[in-house]
Amino acid sequence: MIAVTRRWDVHKEREVIDTSLLFSGSQALHLRKRIMEISNCGSEDAAIAGLATVVDLMGFDRYHYVGNFPTRSDDNTKRIFSTLPAREQQVCTAIDRCPPMQAARLSIIPIICKKTHQIPLTGDIDFDQITENMIGDGVIFPIHTQCGHFSMLGCFVQAERSDGLQIIASSLGDGSLAAMYFHDTMTRIIGKSEISLEVQLTYREKECLRWIARHKSNWDISRILGVSEHTIVYYVRRLMQKLDARNRHDAVARARAYALI
Repeated sequence: MIAVTRRWDVHKEREVIDTSLLFSGSQALHLRKRIMEISNCGSEDAAIAGLATVVDLMGFDRYHYVGNFPTRSDDNTKRIFSTLPAREQQVCTAIDRCPPMQAARLSIIPIICKKTHQIPLTGDIDFDQITENMIGDGVIFPIHTQCGHFSMLGCFVQAERSDGLQIIASSLGDGSLAAMYFHDTMTRIIGKSEISLEVQLTYREKECLRWIARHKSNWDISRILGVSEHTIVYYVRRLMQKLDARNRHDAVARARAYALI
Protein backbone atom coordinates (compact mmCIF):
# COMPACT_ATOMS: atom_id res chain seq x y z
CA MET A 1 0.00 0.00 0.00
CA ILE A 2 1.32 3.43 -0.97
CA ALA A 3 0.30 6.73 0.58
CA VAL A 4 1.07 10.11 -0.97
CA THR A 5 1.46 13.13 1.25
CA ARG A 6 3.44 16.37 1.47
CA ARG A 7 6.55 16.94 3.48
CA TRP A 8 7.90 20.32 4.49
CA ASP A 9 11.40 20.92 3.19
CA VAL A 10 13.35 23.66 1.51
CA HIS A 11 12.34 22.45 -1.96
CA LYS A 12 8.65 21.98 -1.11
CA GLU A 13 8.72 18.55 -2.74
CA ARG A 14 6.04 15.89 -2.70
CA GLU A 15 7.02 12.55 -1.27
CA VAL A 16 5.76 9.00 -1.76
CA ILE A 17 5.98 6.96 1.40
CA ASP A 18 5.97 3.18 1.61
CA THR A 19 3.41 2.22 4.23
CA SER A 20 4.40 -1.45 4.41
CA LEU A 21 4.56 -1.23 8.20
CA LEU A 22 0.85 -0.68 8.64
CA PHE A 23 -0.93 -1.91 11.75
CA SER A 24 -2.27 -5.45 11.77
CA GLY A 25 -6.03 -5.93 11.49
CA SER A 26 -6.65 -6.33 15.23
CA GLN A 27 -4.35 -3.41 16.09
CA ALA A 28 -6.08 -1.17 13.56
CA LEU A 29 -9.53 -2.05 14.90
CA HIS A 30 -8.42 -1.42 18.48
CA LEU A 31 -6.89 1.94 17.50
CA ARG A 32 -10.00 3.10 15.63
CA LYS A 33 -12.22 2.02 18.50
CA ARG A 34 -10.14 4.20 20.82
CA ILE A 35 -10.36 7.09 18.35
CA MET A 36 -14.15 6.87 18.15
CA GLU A 37 -14.40 6.68 21.95
CA ILE A 38 -13.00 10.22 22.11
CA SER A 39 -16.34 11.53 20.85
CA ASN A 40 -18.06 10.11 23.95
CA CYS A 41 -15.93 12.15 26.34
CA GLY A 42 -17.83 14.68 28.42
CA SER A 43 -14.94 16.74 29.79
CA GLU A 44 -11.66 18.23 28.63
CA ASP A 45 -9.67 15.96 30.92
CA ALA A 46 -11.36 12.83 29.54
CA ALA A 47 -10.82 13.96 25.95
CA ILE A 48 -7.14 14.72 26.59
CA ALA A 49 -6.66 11.31 28.20
CA GLY A 50 -8.30 9.70 25.17
CA LEU A 51 -6.05 11.63 22.79
CA ALA A 52 -2.93 10.65 24.76
CA THR A 53 -3.92 6.98 24.50
CA VAL A 54 -4.44 7.24 20.73
CA VAL A 55 -1.14 9.05 20.18
CA ASP A 56 0.65 6.34 22.15
CA LEU A 57 -1.07 3.55 20.21
CA MET A 58 0.03 5.13 16.93
CA GLY A 59 3.64 4.95 18.15
CA PHE A 60 4.36 8.64 18.79
CA ASP A 61 6.13 9.97 21.86
CA ARG A 62 4.72 13.51 22.03
CA TYR A 63 1.83 15.57 20.73
CA HIS A 64 0.95 19.25 20.40
CA TYR A 65 -2.63 20.40 19.82
CA VAL A 66 -3.72 23.96 19.10
CA GLY A 67 -7.48 24.49 18.90
CA ASN A 68 -9.35 27.63 17.92
CA PHE A 69 -13.06 27.84 18.70
CA PRO A 70 -15.60 30.53 17.76
CA THR A 71 -17.69 32.20 20.46
CA ARG A 72 -20.84 34.26 20.40
CA SER A 73 -18.82 37.46 20.77
CA ASP A 74 -16.97 36.68 17.49
CA ASP A 75 -13.75 36.22 19.44
CA ASN A 76 -11.72 33.01 19.46
CA THR A 77 -11.30 30.69 22.39
CA LYS A 78 -7.94 28.93 22.15
CA ARG A 79 -6.88 25.69 23.77
CA ILE A 80 -3.34 24.28 23.74
CA PHE A 81 -2.68 20.76 24.97
CA SER A 82 0.88 19.55 24.62
CA THR A 83 3.43 17.13 25.97
CA LEU A 84 6.30 19.14 24.45
CA PRO A 85 8.68 21.12 26.68
CA ALA A 86 7.60 24.71 27.27
CA ARG A 87 10.13 26.27 24.86
CA GLU A 88 9.13 24.02 22.00
CA GLN A 89 5.44 24.54 22.73
CA GLN A 90 5.99 28.26 22.25
CA VAL A 91 7.75 27.74 18.91
CA CYS A 92 5.14 25.30 17.57
CA THR A 93 2.24 27.46 18.73
CA ALA A 94 3.58 30.54 16.89
CA ILE A 95 1.87 29.48 13.67
CA ASP A 96 2.62 32.72 11.85
CA ARG A 97 6.38 32.33 12.42
CA CYS A 98 6.74 28.55 12.06
CA PRO A 99 7.09 27.36 8.43
CA PRO A 100 5.69 23.83 8.99
CA MET A 101 2.66 25.35 10.72
CA GLN A 102 2.26 27.89 7.93
CA ALA A 103 2.29 25.03 5.44
CA ALA A 104 -0.34 23.16 7.47
CA ARG A 105 -2.62 26.21 7.48
CA LEU A 106 -2.70 26.08 3.68
CA SER A 107 -3.05 22.32 3.39
CA ILE A 108 -5.84 19.77 3.76
CA ILE A 109 -3.43 16.84 3.95
CA PRO A 110 -0.85 16.03 6.65
CA ILE A 111 2.47 17.86 6.63
CA ILE A 112 5.55 15.78 7.45
CA CYS A 113 8.41 17.42 9.35
CA LYS A 114 11.79 15.71 9.07
CA LYS A 115 14.42 16.41 11.69
CA THR A 116 17.18 16.83 9.06
CA HIS A 117 15.64 19.96 7.56
CA GLN A 118 17.31 23.30 8.13
CA ILE A 119 14.36 25.70 8.26
CA PRO A 120 14.57 29.04 10.11
CA LEU A 121 11.70 29.34 12.57
CA THR A 122 12.67 32.65 14.16
CA GLY A 123 15.70 34.87 13.93
CA ASP A 124 18.00 32.41 15.67
CA ILE A 125 16.20 29.06 15.84
CA ASP A 126 16.10 26.44 13.12
CA PHE A 127 14.19 23.17 12.98
CA ASP A 128 17.22 21.04 13.83
CA GLN A 129 17.83 23.10 16.96
CA ILE A 130 14.38 22.53 18.39
CA THR A 131 14.44 18.82 17.51
CA GLU A 132 17.89 18.28 18.96
CA ASN A 133 16.67 17.86 22.53
CA MET A 134 12.97 17.47 21.97
CA ILE A 135 11.50 15.87 18.86
CA GLY A 136 12.60 13.99 15.80
CA ASP A 137 10.36 13.28 12.82
CA GLY A 138 6.80 14.45 13.14
CA VAL A 139 3.57 15.07 11.28
CA ILE A 140 1.06 17.90 11.50
CA PHE A 141 -2.62 17.15 10.91
CA PRO A 142 -4.45 20.32 9.78
CA ILE A 143 -8.01 20.88 10.99
CA HIS A 144 -10.12 23.32 8.98
CA THR A 145 -13.72 24.25 9.82
CA GLN A 146 -16.39 25.69 7.56
CA CYS A 147 -16.24 29.04 9.36
CA GLY A 148 -12.56 29.40 8.47
CA HIS A 149 -10.94 28.59 11.80
CA PHE A 150 -7.66 26.67 11.71
CA SER A 151 -6.53 24.21 14.35
CA MET A 152 -3.95 21.45 14.25
CA LEU A 153 -2.61 18.34 15.92
CA GLY A 154 1.11 17.61 15.71
CA CYS A 155 2.54 14.17 16.62
CA PHE A 156 6.27 13.57 17.07
CA VAL A 157 8.80 10.90 17.94
CA GLN A 158 11.90 11.38 20.07
CA ALA A 159 14.93 12.73 18.22
CA GLU A 160 17.02 9.60 18.80
CA ARG A 161 14.54 7.26 17.14
CA SER A 162 15.16 6.11 13.56
CA ASP A 163 11.67 4.74 12.83
CA GLY A 164 9.89 8.09 12.74
CA LEU A 165 8.93 8.07 9.07
CA GLN A 166 7.64 4.50 9.28
CA ILE A 167 5.43 5.43 12.23
CA ILE A 168 4.18 8.49 10.37
CA ALA A 169 3.43 6.50 7.23
CA SER A 170 1.42 3.91 9.13
CA SER A 171 -0.71 6.50 10.93
CA LEU A 172 -1.53 9.17 8.35
CA GLY A 173 -5.17 8.14 7.98
CA ASP A 174 -5.79 7.34 11.62
CA GLY A 175 -4.01 10.50 12.74
CA SER A 176 -6.25 12.67 10.58
CA LEU A 177 -9.28 10.85 11.96
CA ALA A 178 -8.08 11.30 15.55
CA ALA A 179 -7.46 15.02 14.98
CA MET A 180 -10.99 15.47 13.62
CA TYR A 181 -12.66 13.47 16.42
CA PHE A 182 -10.70 15.26 19.14
CA HIS A 183 -11.35 18.72 17.73
CA ASP A 184 -15.08 18.05 17.27
CA THR A 185 -15.27 16.77 20.84
CA MET A 186 -13.47 19.85 22.16
CA THR A 187 -15.78 22.07 20.10
CA ARG A 188 -18.77 20.38 21.72
CA ILE A 189 -17.34 20.58 25.24
CA ILE A 190 -16.08 24.16 25.05
CA GLY A 191 -18.84 25.66 22.95
CA LYS A 192 -21.86 23.63 24.07
CA SER A 193 -23.54 26.40 26.06
CA GLU A 194 -22.55 29.05 23.52
CA ILE A 195 -23.88 27.13 20.53
CA SER A 196 -27.05 25.86 22.17
CA LEU A 197 -27.93 29.44 23.13
CA GLU A 198 -27.08 30.85 19.72
CA VAL A 199 -28.61 28.25 17.38
CA GLN A 200 -32.36 28.37 17.00
CA LEU A 201 -33.91 25.64 14.86
CA THR A 202 -37.38 25.90 13.35
CA TYR A 203 -39.95 23.14 13.74
CA ARG A 204 -39.47 22.11 10.10
CA GLU A 205 -35.67 22.03 10.46
CA LYS A 206 -36.01 19.73 13.47
CA GLU A 207 -38.33 17.51 11.46
CA CYS A 208 -35.73 17.24 8.72
CA LEU A 209 -33.03 16.33 11.25
CA ARG A 210 -35.17 13.57 12.75
CA TRP A 211 -35.81 12.01 9.35
CA ILE A 212 -32.14 12.33 8.39
CA ALA A 213 -31.33 10.47 11.61
CA ARG A 214 -33.54 7.66 10.28
CA HIS A 215 -31.38 7.53 7.13
CA LYS A 216 -33.98 9.08 4.85
CA SER A 217 -32.80 10.81 1.68
CA ASN A 218 -33.82 14.35 0.73
CA TRP A 219 -36.31 12.89 -1.76
CA ASP A 220 -37.80 10.59 0.91
CA ILE A 221 -38.20 13.49 3.33
CA SER A 222 -39.85 15.65 0.67
CA ARG A 223 -42.46 12.92 0.07
CA ILE A 224 -43.06 12.47 3.82
CA LEU A 225 -43.47 16.19 4.52
CA GLY A 226 -45.30 16.94 1.28
CA VAL A 227 -42.90 19.57 -0.01
CA SER A 228 -40.49 19.74 -2.94
CA GLU A 229 -37.07 18.13 -2.79
CA HIS A 230 -35.56 21.56 -3.53
CA THR A 231 -37.14 22.84 -0.29
CA ILE A 232 -35.58 19.99 1.71
CA VAL A 233 -32.17 20.70 0.14
CA TYR A 234 -32.56 24.33 1.27
CA TYR A 235 -33.40 23.24 4.83
CA VAL A 236 -30.46 20.86 4.98
CA ARG A 237 -28.00 23.49 3.73
CA ARG A 238 -29.29 25.97 6.30
CA LEU A 239 -28.95 23.36 9.05
CA MET A 240 -25.35 22.67 8.06
CA GLN A 241 -24.57 26.39 8.20
CA LYS A 242 -26.23 26.88 11.58
CA LEU A 243 -24.50 23.87 13.13
CA ASP A 244 -21.14 24.30 11.33
CA ALA A 245 -21.54 20.72 10.10
CA ARG A 246 -19.58 19.05 7.30
CA ASN A 247 -22.55 16.98 6.07
CA ARG A 248 -26.16 16.12 6.92
CA HIS A 249 -25.27 13.29 9.32
CA ASP A 250 -22.74 15.50 11.10
CA ALA A 251 -25.56 18.03 11.54
CA VAL A 252 -27.66 15.36 13.28
CA ALA A 253 -24.77 14.41 15.58
CA ARG A 254 -24.12 18.03 16.54
CA ALA A 255 -27.81 18.78 17.11
CA ARG A 256 -28.06 15.79 19.44
CA ALA A 257 -24.88 16.78 21.27
CA TYR A 258 -26.28 20.28 21.88
CA ALA A 259 -29.70 18.87 22.91
CA LEU A 260 -31.42 20.69 20.05
CA ILE A 261 -33.43 17.62 19.02
